Amino acid sequence: TAGTLVATSVEGEIDVADDAPDEGDADIEGYVSDLAGSSPDFTFLLNGMSVRTNAATEGLQFVLPNGHVEAEGAVSNGILTADSIKSR
Repeated sequence: TAGTLVATSVEGEIDVADDAPDEGDADIEGYVSDLAGSSPDFTFLLNGMSVRTNAATEGLQFVLPNGHVEAEGAVSNGILTADSIKSR
């Protein structure tokens, strides 16, 4: 296992592949912590889950320290690569 996910709110559902418990699609809401990097290549924690962004991520302007956001994307090896970030 890659760690423990503690969420105060989860919208949608996490679809988990049977043979890869730390992979699938996720939709996670929470407050940005441990923000590092610069746009478009941020890394941060969202309710304890590692999130990363890239040039294809929509909504990069919402990635701020302590920002309340929702991140949607694919999880691989316990890291969510965000397709989109929305302000909450």
